Amino acid sequence: MNRYLVVTHSAAERDAVLWKAVLRDYPHVDLVIPVLKSRQTDTSWITPFSSERRAFQLPAVEPVGRGHSSLWVAGLSRLLNSGRYSLLHAAMEPWSLIPQAFVKRIPTVVQGAESIVNSAPFRLRLRRTGLKRVLKNLAGLSAWGQTSVDAFIQAGLPTSTPRAVIPMGIPDPTVFYRTVVPPIDAGLNLLYVGRLDPEKGVKTIIQALEVLPTGTQCHLKILGTGPQEQELKTLGKNVAGVQIDFAGHAPVDELKTAIEWSHVVIVPSLRTDRWMEQWGRVPVEAIYSGRPCLVSDSGELPLVSPVPTTVFRAGDSLDLASRLSDLTTSLDHMKRVADAQYKSALRFDSSLLAAKLNELWDQSLQLR
Repeated sequence: MNRYLVVTHSAAERDAVLWKAVLRDYPHVDLVIPVLKSRQTDTSWITPFSSERRAFQLPAVEPVGRGHSSLWVAGLSRLLNSGRYSLLHAAMEPWSLIPQAFVKRIPTVVQGAESIVNSAPFRLRLRRTGLKRVLKNLAGLSAWGQTSVDAFIQAGLPTSTPRAVIPMGIPDPTVFYRTVVPPIDAGLNLLYVGRLDPEKGVKTIIQALEVLPTGTQCHLKILGTGPQEQELKTLGKNVAGVQIDFAGHAPVDELKTAIEWSHVVIVPSLRTDRWMEQWGRVPVEAIYSGRPCLVSDSGELPLVSPVPTTVFRAGDSLDLASRLSDLTTSLDHMKRVADAQYKSALRFDSSLLAAKLNELWDQSLQLR
C-alpha cells in the first residue's frame, strides 16, 4: 500500500482534530509537525502516534518574516528522499515554500484556504510568485471551501486536477456539543468571537443593536482583541439599554462557556479587495453547541450555514437587525433554526473528512 506524508503548519491541538482522525483511521499516513522556537505549543496529543513512529516533531523556521508561507521544516527532505512515501500532503497555501520546493519532486497535494487570488492587490500577488507553476504541477487540491477551489481554478489550477473541499480547522465534538439553551425572559445573550480588526465587521453588530425595536433587551459579549478595540468600545457606549462586554482573548474552555451562555452567535465578516472569510470555525463551534448562528455573506460563510434566513448582507446593520429580530421571535423557532444548521454541519465530522481526504490522495496518485 502507498504511504502518504502530511506536513501541517500548526501543532496546536485546536487545529489537530482532522489529523487525529487521519492517523487513527489510516495507518498508511504519517504526520510531520513543525516545532518553532518562538512558539511554545502543547503537542502531547501526538504522543500515541509518536510511539508508533507515525508522527514526527521536527524543528522549523520561518526565514522570511513570520507566516505559514515561509515555513521550512528541517529534516523534511530526508524523510521524502527515503523512498518511504508516495505522496506529500502540504497543509498550507500552494505558494508556500514547502510546496514550491517539492511539487516536482514528489506527487504533492496542498490544502489551501485563500479565496481571493487573481483579484488581490498587486503587492499581495507579488508574494505569490511561483503560484501558477505549483498549481500546474499539483497532484491534487484540498481546499477549505468551495470559494477557495473556485479561486484556485481561476488562478490556473487545471480542471482535471483532483480536488475536494476539506476544511482543516474543524471543531472537536467532544468539546463543542449541544447544550441546553438558557431562557430568554431576561433578554438576549449575543456573542461575537474573533479578532477586533475592521474587516471582521464587529461594528456592524453594534450598529444593528442601535436599530433593534424599542424595548429589546440585549447583552453582547465580545471575545477577542485587536486594533479596533478602543473604537468599538467608544461606539458601544452610545447604544442605550444594551450591555456590551469586552472580555478579551479566551482559551477554549472559556469560549465553550461563553457559547453555552449565549442565545445567538454572530459572525459579521466583511469583504475587502484582499480578504473575505475563508471558512468559519466559530460558526461551526456554535452550531455544534446547539446555538443558532447568524453569518454575513462574506466568502465561504453562506456555504458553512446554508440556511437562507441566517445569512445577512456583509456590513448591512439593518439587514442584521432584521434577521436577528426574526430569529429570536421564540425559543422554539431558534431551536428549529439551530437544528437545521446542525444537520448541515454534520458534514464536517472528522471521520467523514478523513475518509474524503484519503480518497483524494488515492485519486491523485491514480491520475499521475
